[in-house]
Amino acid sequence: MNGLIKLIIFPGTMKEIIDLSSIILSAIGVSEKVYNLVKNHNEIENVIKTLTTGYCQPRDNEEELIQRKINKAVRSYTLFYLILNALTVLAVSIGDQLMDQSIGTTLPYGIYIPWDYSNNRFLFWTAYIYEVTSVAVSANASVGFDSLSIGLIIQINAKIEILKYRINALVRELESIDWTENGSENIKNMKIQQQAIADFVKYHLTIIELAKTINLLFNWVILLQYFISTTVLCASIYALTSSSQFMGFLFYLANMLMEIFIFCFAGNEITLTSKTISDAIYNSDWTKLNKSSRRSLLIIMNRANRPIIFVIGNIIELSYESFKGVIYHTDL
Repeated sequence: MNGLIKLIIFPGTMKEIIDLSSIILSAIGVSEKVYNLVKNHNEIENVIKTLTTGYCQPRDNEEELIQRKINKAVRSYTLFYLILNALTVLAVSIGDQLMDQSIGTTLPYGIYIPWDYSNNRFLFWTAYIYEVTSVAVSANASVGFDSLSIGLIIQINAKIEILKYRINALVRELESIDWTENGSENIKNMKIQQQAIADFVKYHLTIIELAKTINLLFNWVILLQYFISTTVLCASIYALTSSSQFMGFLFYLANMLMEIFIFCFAGNEITLTSKTISDAIYNSDWTKLNKSSRRSLLIIMNRANRPIIFVIGNIIELSYESFKGVIYHTDL
């Protein structure tokens, strides 16, 4: 709000307008992220519950290992992103001012302050702390949303990997059944086969529904962030050509790029991994199964040939190609 007031009343130079516009756009993005989390709190809880219970819950040590590997990757991405955001706040708030020797005389952000701090050191440092704290809180809120949404998307990847592992376990289970038995024993074996196939299908459908739910929960927020980051990138590159605040702009550019990249990376990984489900079925020892089991696996393969694709706003697919489009658009 302070930045918007300053932009309307005291716009200043072109560089100041660009700086203020970037701050306002970033604030709008963070506000929408927080609103989305509050609004969809119950739905997000349900997604997390589904990811950790029922068919999605790891059943043996191998599945636990797959899950821990993905969890470790999510923690690494979150830590790296958090550090990058912290360095960006420090670089923009303090780093450039230290280099310009302007710390203590100029506020780091040109937002509107409703009091005169020019001749009062206490009021100046109050405004200084207010600006830096506001930006730090906003940055952490953005990291929280991005880490949660990316983490949930990547968890789909873990479930797909577990699904592929269960394919081979399913085939081994069906292969071990003696179909030469007669009478009640053969009926029992048929029920075992039907239950095993049914569990696999239900788990596959659960993954697909989870991906759809996650995409719907964060769809428009990610789209808004995509356009905000692209706009801010263009503005920052323009400002960088006429600014001495190189360190701050460099970190800021890296942070904006990372905000887009992590979503495109996660979406691209899910698409690629979901495409390998059919290969996992085909590469299993399915030839030793009976005709009914092979027919069931064939139906599953046909459904798996349609990969999971995260699309934001029904116009942009989260993939490396979308990220490259941002790079080409901004001429980085």
